Amino acid sequence: MKVLRGTLTFVLGMVIGIILFVLAIGGAVVAVGTSVTVGQLQQNFTDEGPIAKDSDLYNKTILDAVKQAIEDVNGLDSLTLQTLYRHYGISLLNGISGIDFTTKDFYTAPIKDILDDLSIVVNSFTLDDVSKLADINFSDYNLPILDDNLDNNVKSAIDNIMGSLNGDISVRKIKDNFGIDIGVEDNKLIATLQDVALSAFGAVVNAITLDKLLEVDSDTFIPKGENLVYQKVDKYEEVSKSDLANANYAPALGVETYISGAIDTDNDGTTDKLVEKELRYVKKTVKGENGEKSEKYVVDNSCYAEGFSADENETAFYRHVQYVVATNASENVASLYVVAYANRIATIDGANYTLVSKGFVPLTDITFSQTPDNNGNKLNVTAVKYKLEDGT
Repeated sequence: MKVLRGTLTFVLGMVIGIILFVLAIGGAVVAVGTSVTVGQLQQNFTDEGPIAKDSDLYNKTILDAVKQAIEDVNGLDSLTLQTLYRHYGISLLNGISGIDFTTKDFYTAPIKDILDDLSIVVNSFTLDDVSKLADINFSDYNLPILDDNLDNNVKSAIDNIMGSLNGDISVRKIKDNFGIDIGVEDNKLIATLQDVALSAFGAVVNAITLDKLLEVDSDTFIPKGENLVYQKVDKYEEVSKSDLANANYAPALGVETYISGAIDTDNDGTTDKLVEKELRYVKKTVKGENGEKSEKYVVDNSCYAEGFSADENETAFYRHVQYVVATNASENVASLYVVAYANRIATIDGANYTLVSKGFVPLTDITFSQTPDNNGNKLNVTAVKYKLEDGT
């Protein structure tokens, strides 16, 4: 019995010892878990750990960190990358490859929603982000349309690039978007038609007249009587929403225009009249050869596109004003202009007709046989001298 009692005492002592040992370890773990922070633990291993110092986790005790993890697991439906970073400070959650996730839509979206619809992530990345991820410099391609879309999300960038290849593409768009110069500076025909959609080229060529392309030898005159006097300017005015919405808006005299197409006025199956519209501009930030950025006005006639809505539009469009009525016809003659006409009928409407305008002519190019009277911003022309073929 003594042997048995001794054996039982030994076994019981061993069990109690093991229990005390486990409790001691457990107590130590609890002590560490309730007193040592995650930040202190990380510093024992490395100075540059994965847990950011500005995170909640860094200053939490190990036990509190475990509790936080359990809470986050239970609240997965509302958990976001922003929340995860705030709780755990894992830098990968804030961005990779120089891309800042904190500015993206998906950063604050529930992870559950992201997993259900990955387009939330895709549509948050810009073309510039893609270039960083793929280690590709789109500027090396020398395609302006790529540079213009670097800050647009991938979907919008692709839509813009593909949209530039539709039937509305023009000579100007080819140069502006793809950097291909077809010779606008050297060819007046191309320069005149540079804003015509390629799909409308045939119709416009049928209706265009030589005076649009060449210096045609035709009588040039100014009407007898009162003529408004103009000054040359170079200014841009924002186009109002009502003007943007007006499909029949007629450009004011002195505003820059462009040939947009041609129509058939006599229903003979052939276009015979050009359609001119106000040339529209938008402000754009461009980078110069020296790398400096500046703001300039660039041609953008997208406000004439089918489906354009002035009510939904958020882009400011501008018109380029080149001539305005002078405040006084007595001002410096060298800076004044009048509208001249060609001896050719442009339109006929019953007993009324209009002549072909030859644009603005400086007063210094006109020789008056009798000095005209001036009345405010008008000149009362009675007679002018014309140059004959022999130069007299």
